[in-house]
Amino acid sequence: MTPEAVADEIISIAHSKNPPAESAIGLKNKTFKFAQKILPEKFSDSINSNMYES
Repeated sequence: MTPEAVADEIISIAHSKNPPAESAIGLKNKTFKFAQKILPEKFSDSINSNMYES
C-alpha cells in the first residue's frame, strides 16, 4: 500500500463515530490478524517472523 492509502485509512478510522481500539490496514495485515485468532500462537508467531524477514 502507498503511504497515502494508509493515511487515508487512518483518517477514515479516526473520524468514525466509534473507532476500534486497534485496526489492521491492508489485506496482508487483515489476513494475518484473522489467522492469529484461529491458529496456535507459536505457528502465528512463526508466520509473523517470516513475513518481516529482511
